[in-house]
Amino acid sequence: MPHNLNRYIWLAFLIIATTPHLGRAQTGACSRPGLERAASEVAESRKTLLALPLGELPSDEVVVPPASAEAVRKMKDRLNNLVVAYMACLPVQETPDPEHVQQDLSRLAHAFKLRTGFIKKEDLPKDFGKYGFELWFEVRATPDARRLISITATFSIQCADDALLLIFSPRPASWQEVLRWQSKPYKKVDGAFWSFDYGISPPDRAGSWYVVTHYVNGWCASTWSAINYSVLRPAPGTPRPKVIFAKSDFMWWGGEDYGKLIVNRQYFDLRFHSASIDTDVHNRVFIRHYAVDGDVVRRIQPVAVSPRDFVDEWMVSKWADAQTWSASADLQKLELIHEELSKLHTDPKPILFYFDSAQKCRNSSDGFQIALSVEDHGTFYFRVETHPSLSMISAKEAPDPDCTGRNLLDDMATR
Repeated sequence: MPHNLNRYIWLAFLIIATTPHLGRAQTGACSRPGLERAASEVAESRKTLLALPLGELPSDEVVVPPASAEAVRKMKDRLNNLVVAYMACLPVQETPDPEHVQQDLSRLAHAFKLRTGFIKKEDLPKDFGKYGFELWFEVRATPDARRLISITATFSIQCADDALLLIFSPRPASWQEVLRWQSKPYKKVDGAFWSFDYGISPPDRAGSWYVVTHYVNGWCASTWSAINYSVLRPAPGTPRPKVIFAKSDFMWWGGEDYGKLIVNRQYFDLRFHSASIDTDVHNRVFIRHYAVDGDVVRRIQPVAVSPRDFVDEWMVSKWADAQTWSASADLQKLELIHEELSKLHTDPKPILFYFDSAQKCRNSSDGFQIALSVEDHGTFYFRVETHPSLSMISAKEAPDPDCTGRNLLDDMATR
């Protein structure tokens, strides 16, 4: 074992040994040889990763050969073993300081994360871009009586990084791993958990909780990719969670926005950027707002940030969703318009869509008319109400005479 690694292990044990009540916390559960062995195996896996060959660039897709995929899988298993061994040495009577846990794990694993900001090419480390080049931990603790400790371990792969999430809950004699979430074996880098993030819900009245995770598909040649999100519940007797919901959407992360997540007791809200139907609008905010009731996950309002974006979202969504945002008085006609526009939007021959205007309607304090031009198919006028939530009132091929105010799209920096 490298001398420095041994020194860091001793340092970590010194920190643990000075923690109050350690002796009463886990008699017989904490193993110094086990933790030392786990740290050594992580170092061995990282050395293997750094030696892996890289795929050819530039390329839209980078293949991960079977040997490389196996090395990645083994690294995740060994990181899990290291964290489990470390948590076995923590006292269970008090919630550990997340910063201290993060520092200890980083020392044990020789973690390294490249500083943010511009770095000259000649100043980049020699292993930059290789598998295993970076390795870092992030630790959080829930601010409630559950005292959950959640730990992510992330390491670099070509063009991206991969991560695993481990959640521990206190038991009478030890910290128990109650949830482990990681990517499945993959043949291309887009299968990794890149730009991974998560949120843990507060407990409901029965004490149950869920986790929402999201990640971006690794990609070497484009800022257009996919964002994937899942809702997990811990399962009794196993760290493998129950997946109650999973979905994927096209996204744009060129503004370095990889998704913003809020998780509440009864809902979660994920927002990211993706393409608009209007070719003059490079991207818009997408809202994925879902209610979580037991194991039932259903989409609810809000679904867009503006009347224009609402028309966009209404058109590209399945009718099963769009009809819940539509006025019942004109539902049959709205369904026909929705079907017509959906077919045009998915036509193999590209058809251009442009938002011409967004105008306030005089006879409604919350009403707007959105005009959408469709190449070779005329203009459609959508009546949208904004209160109490965005709702599609009507869709016509002629404008309403009371919606003649100034074009609000002229006030926007980009259309």
